[in-house]
Amino acid sequence: MNRKAILNLAWIIGGALIIFLILKIGPGRIWSNIKTVSIVNFLLLFFFRFIYWLLRTLYWKMILNRFEPGLSFFNLFQARIVGHAISYLTPSAHLGGEVIRTYMVNCPNRRKCLASVILDKTIEILTVIVFAVIGLTIALIRISIPTNMKIFLIGSVAMVILFVAFLIHKQRKGLLTWLSDLIGKVRIRLKFLQKSREKIEEADLYISEFLTKHKIYLFYSILFYAFIILFWTGEIHLTLLVMGVHVRLIDSFLIVTLGTIAFFLPFFPASVGTYEAAYVAVFGILGMQAGAGLALTVIRRILALFWAGAGLVMIYIKRRRI
Repeated sequence: MNRKAILNLAWIIGGALIIFLILKIGPGRIWSNIKTVSIVNFLLLFFFRFIYWLLRTLYWKMILNRFEPGLSFFNLFQARIVGHAISYLTPSAHLGGEVIRTYMVNCPNRRKCLASVILDKTIEILTVIVFAVIGLTIALIRISIPTNMKIFLIGSVAMVILFVAFLIHKQRKGLLTWLSDLIGKVRIRLKFLQKSREKIEEADLYISEFLTKHKIYLFYSILFYAFIILFWTGEIHLTLLVMGVHVRLIDSFLIVTLGTIAFFLPFFPASVGTYEAAYVAVFGILGMQAGAGLALTVIRRILALFWAGAGLVMIYIKRRRI
């Protein structure tokens, strides 16, 4: 099965799952939550999402300043949005846009930019896992969860923790070089990897140096992304309130932390179906209406698609200028 067929199959499976959830819950229940959001409230949610992307850009700039200070914030913001568009619209576990980010930045040393992007993503995943463990612990203490759901949640978090631990271990020794060697061992011949061997090794050195010699900046970066997750929690809480769903802040935190599991499933573009199923499941665990959970994902998708569309426009403009 070729790549295009796999992508089409992923869209079909994800779409079928969404249709199943809509029919299972009932379109009327979902719409009753969505229609309560006024145009003014939608604009407010768009504004908070804009602030979110500004924070994500500032977080990336903090890391990149260790390698290449003085780069344009606006250029980094463009690259960040373009990266979101590619990651969101392709089945890549939100990784596909990271390479595009590297090439969108007007960086004198491309290897330094690549190193910053890899560190950006690693710290993001690491911080999300820490919060997922915190959320899971709170959920196990406060909520009566079925045994099979407990096993699934704990197993999912454990697998991701092991993956990240392995990732960090490899980054200290040269993640990109290891991946390049692994591709060669399985007899996949990629000429650009062979030609770029020195550049790959140089990028690995920058990553290793950041992790070993700039631990204080690593700590600050983790702390900053923790703040972003809390801001994200505030977004979810505000969205639920404008939907007319009265919920405690701790529940919004659990929705964010437990719902992130869907984003680690790499085979579904835009996490189609898995995102909706994860939120419906979390709402069920918290004893909230499934219709409100699915309505929340619809609103969040509208916001995400808007910024993905903005990213595609930025790609088009850049191509026109070349």
